[in-house]
Formats: sequence, C-alpha cells, structure tokens
Amino acid sequence: MGPLTAVKRRLQGVVQTREFGGEYTCRSCESRFDVQYHTCPNCGSYSVERLDW
Repeated sequence: MGPLTAVKRRLQGVVQTREFGGEYTCRSCESRFDVQYHTCPNCGSYSVERLDW
C-alpha cells in the first residue's frame, strides 16, 4: 500500500466517523465503524473494539 492510499483510507475513516459515529473504534487510527471488524479496514490493526469496554 502506497502512502497516498493510506492517507485516502484514513480520510475515508474520518468521514465515516463524522457521518455515522459508529460504536466500534480502531485503537490505532481511531476510525469508527457500525460493525466490529477483526482487522481495521483503514490501517490493518487488530484492535477494533467498543468504546465502553
């Protein structure tokens, strides 16, 4: 993955957070999702968890 692709994915995560405000958050890049992923689609981290845990 090139640096521009990584920036694009991160920005998409920020837009998704502002629009949806999901309950699951990636601890690495702080992207938010409505469903729990095993790996973050934006950065590849394995730490996608609920905020209230």
